Amino acid sequence: MIVVLVKWKVKPGHEEQFFAHWQQELKVRDDRELIGEFLCAPNSRNYVTWRLPDPGDPPCEIFLNVGFWNDESAFLDQIEPYFADNEELLPFEATRRVRTVLTAESWRIGTAQLPEFNSDGVL
Repeated sequence: MIVVLVKWKVKPGHEEQFFAHWQQELKVRDDRELIGEFLCAPNSRNYVTWRLPDPGDPPCEIFLNVGFWNDESAFLDQIEPYFADNEELLPFEATRRVRTVLTAESWRIGTAQLPEFNSDGVL
């Protein structure tokens, strides 16, 4: 299993445009190897101990995409076409998104379940 983190830096006031892009344009064509993917926003500045905006960043809102995949090749097969690192920034992007792939070295499993269905608006 791998965990993929994508840090999005979104221009203030462009959050809805970003949400629509994530939900409707960044489709996973074949989700058989996707365990779950979550677009997250900090819900309280009180708990942030990791500096989300980098020094020197323009004003931006930070969103983290956290994905759990069976393996890296499945992730790349489905998501690499969306990387577009050589193209212009999307209209809502304050800076280029950054991503990392992490290997799960150890884990614990709780009794709670992942959501059963996609959230509203996600294609």
